[in-house]
Amino acid sequence: MAFLSKRLQCVAEEIGRVHSFADIGTDHGKLVIYALRKGLCEKVIAVDISANSLAKARAEADNLGLTEKIEFICGDGLLPLRENPDVTVIAGMGGNEIVKILSERLLPSRYILMPHQDAHAVRLFMRTKGLRVLKDYVIEDGKFYTLIVCEAGKNDYSDSEIILGRNYPPNDAFFTRIKDRKQKIEFILQTRNITPDKLQKELREEYKEILKWCGSQTQ
Repeated sequence: MAFLSKRLQCVAEEIGRVHSFADIGTDHGKLVIYALRKGLCEKVIAVDISANSLAKARAEADNLGLTEKIEFICGDGLLPLRENPDVTVIAGMGGNEIVKILSERLLPSRYILMPHQDAHAVRLFMRTKGLRVLKDYVIEDGKFYTLIVCEAGKNDYSDSEIILGRNYPPNDAFFTRIKDRKQKIEFILQTRNITPDKLQKELREEYKEILKWCGSQTQ
């Protein structure tokens, strides 16, 4: 069985059992191979903009006799897909890049999104485009990752959740991440000897929501 990091293991668990799923930015294909060997799906569409990465994924799949179950596509995002997968995974890139991919083409699919930064940009896009939040939680795996599961439907993110996340299903990594962000922002304030109003806008708004959240926890 292909070894997966904790964060990719969490992604795999969210796939469930489906007919097909697309892995956008598949890299070396670890998630694809794991899903097939676990019987999570019957077919996978593996997409990557790097021909070299895709060749390595194809070689590993060939060694395991899985090539016929995988459609390898060298291309950008969702644009080259010829069918609608049941589940679409976009992980291992920033939130703004995920938004760019979804802006270019939005499929009738359940999405598993894992931005390694700028998760607020993904949430804001979801609210704008009508993507319903199914899950939004934090995974700690060397650093903090946000995992969002969504599909077409009414979006009910609050302004605070856009910035901080929903923590659903609840887990302690969400609290640890907020404390970590608070410490990092306050370190910036201290080392630069500035007040919060001098912070860059997004950082200022995040700090404001963190303080508000911390205040709600002590009441």
